[in-house]
Amino acid sequence: RDCVDLAARLDAPGAGRMARRWLGYALLSQGRAAEANATYEALRREAEAAGDSREEAYARLGLGYQALGRGDLTAAREHYERAVALFDAVGEHAISLDAQVGLARTLGAAGHYVEMSRLYERILADAERAGQARIVGYALNNLGSYEYQAGDPGRAVAYWNRALDTKRAGGDPRALVTPTA
Repeated sequence: RDCVDLAARLDAPGAGRMARRWLGYALLSQGRAAEANATYEALRREAEAAGDSREEAYARLGLGYQALGRGDLTAAREHYERAVALFDAVGEHAISLDAQVGLARTLGAAGHYVEMSRLYERILADAERAGQARIVGYALNNLGSYEYQAGDPGRAVAYWNRALDTKRAGGDPRALVTPTA
């Protein structure tokens, strides 16, 4: 909040938008969902008005996460799809993968399993090529969760073993996470 205020006093709107992004993230981390949502929505409006595609993408990433968490799958999909397009347009391909994971989770929650699986496979290929072990771990764990829920524990274990192999290969310590399907 101090950084948001400081940026306003210094008439530095770009820095203010970046500070608002991190404020939203901090609020989410504290479990203050309503405040985080309001912060991300304000950031989205400000970024759109300023033509700041990068910060709009981050706002939409946060809004998509929030919408998915409350079960608003239509809004989640819209926010995640827009975030992916914006991140790709500004060359933020690594963070685009995070938005794609959110989109895949949304597709799964909506029962679009074929579309979800195709997206996860593309995410895996892109993340492996980019050396993004954290994203590889998320995708593998989530695919394992979906396979388990769908009644195929053998496929689930295969995905989870791949995630474990990624972790053992010395990748990002966050590569192996609790399944979040």
